[in-house]
Amino acid sequence: MKKFLLSILALCLASTAAMAQTSDAVKASTGLYTGDLYVSFDPINEETEVTGQQTVELTADGANTIQFALRNFSFGDLQLGDIVIPNMPVSMNGTKVTFGEMEPLRMLLGEGETAIDCTVKIDPATSYVENHVLFVNLDIVWFMGEDQTPIYVRFNSSKWVGLQHVSIAKKTGRIYSIDGRYAGNSLQGLS
Repeated sequence: MKKFLLSILALCLASTAAMAQTSDAVKASTGLYTGDLYVSFDPINEETEVTGQQTVELTADGANTIQFALRNFSFGDLQLGDIVIPNMPVSMNGTKVTFGEMEPLRMLLGEGETAIDCTVKIDPATSYVENHVLFVNLDIVWFMGEDQTPIYVRFNSSKWVGLQHVSIAKKTGRIYSIDGRYAGNSLQGLS
């Protein structure tokens, strides 16, 4: 039991140390977001209909980068799978987290004859996180032989449902075992 408790304590301390190294932009943006997804062959505007509810996950990928994940993406009847963009640079601009420039990421979405060869990129000029609201425009270019067809994707979260980060305050005082027995005032010497 003591080994288990010490393992939990070690994991908590390691998590706190890792979070201390991440930027404020990463801390302010990570989490799960649910909201409206728009997908169209035409540029998205106020008349574009919502294609459905979706969840997007932003996770820490480095000190100043996040991983963007739009799971189970579909377009019409085509189930295309996950759009995952790693190493997306982020920075703080006041209370707003903005996304940095990146080259379009080449990927194959879907399987078999319905798979599409495309590039995916977050538009840094119009995408942001602010007050736990994620607004993202994805630029997708579908390659069909010699032809290239743009697919416009917008995600606008209605709520944030994930944890940003966990912090542990260093406290001094009485220490108890998991079964409630007093174990002293210091972790020093505990097995």
